[in-house]
Amino acid sequence: MSMWASSPFPVCMFKVVWHWALEIIRKGPTDTDVRYPTSWHAHRLIDLMGLPAPTSSDITAGPRRERACNNNEEVQIQSSNSESAKYQEVAEEFDSTRLMGAVDLLCALALLKLEKRKDDLYLTTHSLVHEWARVRQVPWLKKFYWVSAACFFTFSAETVLWDQYSSVLQPHLLSLTNGLSGMILVQEPQLMIAKILYALANLLSDEKLYMHLRMLLTQLPSDFTMSSPVYNPLATHFYTLLAFSHWYAGDNIRAEAQFLDIRKFYQSQGMATTHGDFLDVEYHIGRTQDKCREYATR
Repeated sequence: MSMWASSPFPVCMFKVVWHWALEIIRKGPTDTDVRYPTSWHAHRLIDLMGLPAPTSSDITAGPRRERACNNNEEVQIQSSNSESAKYQEVAEEFDSTRLMGAVDLLCALALLKLEKRKDDLYLTTHSLVHEWARVRQVPWLKKFYWVSAACFFTFSAETVLWDQYSSVLQPHLLSLTNGLSGMILVQEPQLMIAKILYALANLLSDEKLYMHLRMLLTQLPSDFTMSSPVYNPLATHFYTLLAFSHWYAGDNIRAEAQFLDIRKFYQSQGMATTHGDFLDVEYHIGRTQDKCREYATR
């Protein structure tokens, strides 16, 4: 964990994992809800950025309406007026230092998994952690990467947090797209950024993001195609993101054409029609075609 955490590694992160482990021991191995970080863990993010860490009594009295990060159930957060005032006060001081600390902790909460096997506890990490550790070694990418990750994990871990901090995070996301302009996207770190931007596409229907992607497209090498042996993985992600941006910008005809090209490429590679990526593209082709027919009949 120390490979990809901030330096020095925040003690509060160990406290969160420890309390998390206690919850698993208390509830037993059959309760899968506590094996992944819950909305309550994510909601304590501001505490972790400088306020006192939660005590054992806080853990016991914490909201019981928790959910895993990948659960779509409605989030219900119980908080007192004094807590709300405390969060508001801290939010007003949410400077860049706190932002970067928040990113590290959000990523940690989103990527850790704790399992109980018989009488032993096992702490594991997502496979992407190792790739992200390498990205952290590239100084000029460090800020761009973790800010974009903050946007993604804030939203995926807790919608309430995204609602609260989107005004702070979105300018940094635009800074990320500005920073990518003019770069030749070949190296692995940029590939990881492209994957994150792809994940962000379904929650940021922003015309500025679309504009930056179009600018970036004009600066890419002529052989930047999905069939290129050099650019293949990155180009596929990039053009999928571009198709989404067409969709969000209201250009349904271009979006449909882009999704059809991606489907054609998947078919040429022998991808199974039951593959998740293939099904996702099929779904969006249907959406764009429906929109095109809707406009044609007006």
